[in-house]
Amino acid sequence: MAIIKCPGCGNNVSDKAVQCPKCGYNVANGLQNFQQQPNNEIPEVAKKFNWGAFTLLPLWGFANGMWWWIFVTIAIALIPFGGVINFALSIYMGIKGGEMAWNKKSWRDINHFTKVQEQWKIAAIVVWVITLLLLIISIFTAGAIFSSYDDYYYY
Repeated sequence: MAIIKCPGCGNNVSDKAVQCPKCGYNVANGLQNFQQQPNNEIPEVAKKFNWGAFTLLPLWGFANGMWWWIFVTIAIALIPFGGVINFALSIYMGIKGGEMAWNKKSWRDINHFTKVQEQWKIAAIVVWVITLLLLIISIFTAGAIFSSYDDYYYY
């Protein structure tokens, strides 16, 4: 008998065990039975900050079984100071999004959940990099445009 780490929660489990006693992960065949999971315990990976939910909230929500986030973000954007409210919601979803996605959608196992959320994280990083590049290009372009106006002023 050997002790292995449960892929679902990292708990030490016997390699002869059928199911992890902590999170319910089916160690025997790698599939998780959500109905038998004790107390619907949320795995640690779902409690991490979710960059996909933070950065791409409407799209991420739709893809993770929370389609109504599209309408919520659009409606909030139409009210005064809606951008501030949407930013606060993005922070909240970054913190709680993984747990909400875990509970809302049916996942094959913890590895499937982790893989999908990692793909959203990569997409969020790509969006952040593109946004930063566009911001830098805009600043330099605006600087070049406004610096050329000095030639037309007579002092």
